Amino acid sequence: MGAESITMRAAAQAWLSHLQNRRRRPIKISSARSVESCTDKWILPRLGNFEVSVVGVAVLRDFIGQLDFAGLALKSRIEIAGAVKAIIANCTNQAGEPLYPRQWDNERLDLPMVNHSEWRTPILVNVQSTTLSTQLTELLDVFDCAERGVLRERSAATKTGYKRGITINTF
Repeated sequence: MGAESITMRAAAQAWLSHLQNRRRRPIKISSARSVESCTDKWILPRLGNFEVSVVGVAVLRDFIGQLDFAGLALKSRIEIAGAVKAIIANCTNQAGEPLYPRQWDNERLDLPMVNHSEWRTPILVNVQSTTLSTQLTELLDVFDCAERGVLRERSAATKTGYKRGITINTF
């Protein structure tokens, strides 16, 4: 990218292109769609017309506040803010030096801290596993299909603890 004024919209497009076409670990197509969707939904409508040079701590803090007001989860706000930081960091000159060097401080950005111990992660307990296994057996009794053996194997794997989830193929 050159030294001329660059909008966040143009920088975001260049960043996404870079993610897809770089030699070192390019992102997959499905990931690119997800990143593009997030960029189109959250970043570009709010920051797309800003010049990259003016997006600093104050602008990003206000943007994070808008994401909070929109009801986004903590992790989503952190990820989207990280994408904005990456878009700005991707703006480089021909030598690869950053055009807009920034020192981001998450405390000044008012980014929330994620405390993983407070997350409510669902856990499959033995009673639920037995209930699911019983329901699967009843389902197999109702449906007589060619996939029956595969489903029984998955049910048995669940009972023995080899696999925690039950996967049912669509047929």
